[in-house]
Amino acid sequence: MWFTICSHVSTESHRRACGRSRYSGFPVALARNCLLALVVLALPACDSADSGTRSAHGDEPLSRGAALWARCRTCHQIGPRARHVSGPQLNQLIGRRVGASPGFRYSEALSGSGEVWTRELLDQWLASPYKLFRGTSMNFGGISDPADREALIDYLIERGDQSAESL
Repeated sequence: MWFTICSHVSTESHRRACGRSRYSGFPVALARNCLLALVVLALPACDSADSGTRSAHGDEPLSRGAALWARCRTCHQIGPRARHVSGPQLNQLIGRRVGASPGFRYSEALSGSGEVWTRELLDQWLASPYKLFRGTSMNFGGISDPADREALIDYLIERGDQSAESL
């Protein structure tokens, strides 16, 4: 057996009671190096997943936008079966009135804005939602890197170009 774990609550209480480390014989450096090797080997596989799909504004794969989308998908959905969750679905976002997706209840800051989503407005929104529409209920601090915002916008357009109702 590589290691033995005693029933003491913490490592410090074990050290006082038994006089030795709680994890006896476990090669910590080996475990750390194995974990690092696993991460290094897994990263290239993640980057090459969408290598065939390119953004409209360059040769960079949309996987960068997909990685950024991971932060959004806890509250939003996009694609053929998208529905409203705690945030509205984001299909056909460009050209849609701000705060006007049918069936979703928006904050007054968004529903009363009278704006229409464009790439430029979406870029400002993703940079700092609170500065653009004060009083929004969206809990998101923004994305500071312009290249990251552009990759996310490209991803949103690519994945949400058809409305959920038409599919």
